[in-house]
Amino acid sequence: MNRERMFLPVPRALRRFTSSPVRLLALMVAVLAAFAIAPPVAANAAVPNNYIFNNSSVGIGVWHDYHSGTYDAVLPAYSTTKGQWGWDHASKFFVGSTYCYNAYRRPAGSSGAWQLAVVGSGPATYPDGSFAPYNSNWWLYDWQIQLQTFVGNFCGLRV
Repeated sequence: MNRERMFLPVPRALRRFTSSPVRLLALMVAVLAAFAIAPPVAANAAVPNNYIFNNSSVGIGVWHDYHSGTYDAVLPAYSTTKGQWGWDHASKFFVGSTYCYNAYRRPAGSSGAWQLAVVGSGPATYPDGSFAPYNSNWWLYDWQIQLQTFVGNFCGLRV
């Protein structure tokens, strides 16, 4: 059997680098070094660090990862999911009956102004499939939840 036919042909431009074992080793080291200095790509680069801020005197239910069923924890008054448990993200919240809520948002990780996104009444879970513009990109925002008790049967923006 012809040994030269056992290997793939080396392009003419690379023959001078692969003509000796020392040159071949130097070429391999250079290629591996190029991979070693390339910046690593984070596995969850698409998911920013977001949080929920409970800016009220009553606890709210919160989910770390989005799933159906009961919330993962009750977020105490005036605390964040990041500060309370060190969560790198939060996926939704629950407000109990007899409460109205104002949900404000701002881009995750920013120190920008809060903007009113949703006004609702409990019992409610958000996102819940409605409010499509907000559900589709929920994780792009930090959320601040403000609760108030019902005034009659009315929930509205109250600052």
